[in-house]
Amino acid sequence: MQGVEKVIVAADQKGTFIILSCFYQRQRDDDFTLENKQAISEAVRNTANCLSN
Repeated sequence: MQGVEKVIVAADQKGTFIILSCFYQRQRDDDFTLENKQAISEAVRNTANCLSN
């Protein structure tokens, strides 16, 4: 996560922002498909927690 932090800090210093995506909209591989809305919500929450720590 240090790499992500460096990018965010550099963007902030320049007055810009970063958009991080959790999911790729065209990903259809069954091995990576989340089963329901609760799984999606948990994945987003876990990602946000990881980035904020």
